[in-house]
Amino acid sequence: MIRHIIVIGFKHVGKSTVGKLLASHFTLPYYDMDELIMKRYEQEAGKSSTPRDIMTQHGEPYFRALEARVFHTTLTALTTPSIITLGGGTPLLPENQTLLQGHQVVWVNASQEIVFQRIMQHGIPSFFPADQDPHKAFTKLWRERQPIYARLATLTIDSSGTPEDITRNISTLSL
Repeated sequence: MIRHIIVIGFKHVGKSTVGKLLASHFTLPYYDMDELIMKRYEQEAGKSSTPRDIMTQHGEPYFRALEARVFHTTLTALTTPSIITLGGGTPLLPENQTLLQGHQVVWVNASQEIVFQRIMQHGIPSFFPADQDPHKAFTKLWRERQPIYARLATLTIDSSGTPEDITRNISTLSL
C-alpha cells in the first residue's frame, strides 16, 4: 500500500495551508478533497457546484456518500505518495476512517473560538442545523468531531503559528 499524508481537521483550521506546505516540504503532489468533489459532481451532474451548494441542494447524506466515493477513488488511483486534505466531515464516516489506516494522518487544530470566528466570516455553513443558534451548533459539532480527529491522528499541528512555525513542526513526518 502507498502511504499518503492525509490532513484532517475542522473547517477553517488551515488544512489547505498545511497541506500545501507539506506538499512543498516533501515535494509531493497535493490534492484537495473539496476540489476533487467539485470535479466529480460536475462529471456526474453535468453542472459545476461548490461543496456548500451540493450539500444545500442535495442534503448531507448525498454529500457524504459522494465525498466517500471520491475519497476511495482518490486513494486507489494514486500511484505515488501524495498529500491529501480532507473536508472537516470526511473522517466522520467509519468507511473513511478505515481508509485512513496505514497513512500518516495530520490533524490540524486551532482554538475553538478562533475557528468559530473564521467560519462565521464566511457565513453560516450548510452543515450547521438551520434551526439552531450558530454558536451552539458549532460547539456541538466541535465536541463530536474533536475526539474523532484526535483518535485518527498520527501527528497534531497547531495552526495558530506562522507558516514557518508550521513547516518546522511538520519536519517530524516521514513517509
